[in-house]
Amino acid sequence: MDYPCFRIRNGLENCRARILAHNAADIAFLGRCAGEIDGWAREVEELLAKRFPAATLRYTHAFGDRCGVLEAAARVGRLLAPSPVPTLAFLDFTAEDPPGNVTSRCMERVVRALREADRSMDIVVIHGGDQSVLRAVLHGKASPHIDTLEAVSEHYGLPSVNFARYAIERRAIDLFDWLAYCPDGEANTPLARALHVRAIEAFLAVAWADPAYPGGVLREHPLPPPLYVPVD
Repeated sequence: MDYPCFRIRNGLENCRARILAHNAADIAFLGRCAGEIDGWAREVEELLAKRFPAATLRYTHAFGDRCGVLEAAARVGRLLAPSPVPTLAFLDFTAEDPPGNVTSRCMERVVRALREADRSMDIVVIHGGDQSVLRAVLHGKASPHIDTLEAVSEHYGLPSVNFARYAIERRAIDLFDWLAYCPDGEANTPLARALHVRAIEAFLAVAWADPAYPGGVLREHPLPPPLYVPVD
């Protein structure tokens, strides 16, 4: 089934199976969601706590408000080295990233570092919803930012959530003012944060709609050849 606001791809079954089997998990929020500009990660923690009330869920917030893919690619090794490898990672690198292949190359570097650390790790890619992305999606045009992230997501089978598409669909229902969502070029208002949490909640409901793997069995995610020639 096609979901305009998100793609399930290889899904999140490993992290759910691990949580149910061990009543514990390490979950990482990497990028803008880890900071204070958007801050939806804290509310997603509450969603996960309600879904798994008996589990001890430990959280890592890394890279922060203004960390784009360039800095994240340089720092991902330091994140993994001293910390428990995440069971589930949300990747949200939407803060003033460079255009074109620079974004997708760096994004791939982050994804491969996580995959190489643990092939059973589930990874979710988040698309931002600033004014430039919103304008493109609203007028049915391609968004280079979304397209580059989706190219990497598709190659590695990563689930993805499109905040811009979700905001546009909700506006058609709720009729809110765009300035209440994105007044200064960035979707960093209380309304934006609430919509982002609702988008994640809808995504998780679909991703975990089917019964969990029996016995906590984990499946190894593929690690295909790189899309791009690695660069330092």
